[in-house]
Amino acid sequence: VLTYLQSISDYSSWKKHVINIVLYLDDGFGMNNDNNEFIKDYEFVKHLLLNAGFRLNEETPVFPPVQKLEWFEIIWDSCKFTLCIHQRRIDELLKSIHNVFREIPYISARNLAQVTGRIIGMSPVIEILLE
Repeated sequence: VLTYLQSISDYSSWKKHVINIVLYLDDGFGMNNDNNEFIKDYEFVKHLLLNAGFRLNEETPVFPPVQKLEWFEIIWDSCKFTLCIHQRRIDELLKSIHNVFREIPYISARNLAQVTGRIIGMSPVIEILLE
């Protein structure tokens, strides 16, 4: 990991670029108001990562760029500036809660952890709602 970070930080033209990008582990997405500029940003980041020694999965990029994207089971809508939880995740949470209530008074740690994990997974949207 240090080698990759060193390669990226040494990239001379990195500081010249201002790119709106979100990265999490091996996944990410970028944003730009202009389609042509977005493609330039994509090519720059792709070149940067390849030069740093990363292997890219050419099957996963979403092209042409979209304004509404499901990423980590959250719907990111750049037109409405909203984040939404996919209905499938809500249904899974409700099913998990139902399973916990069905077990009362002997609730398993596994099922309780499942409910907790599902709520934590929704936290980016929940935090916005609580502000």
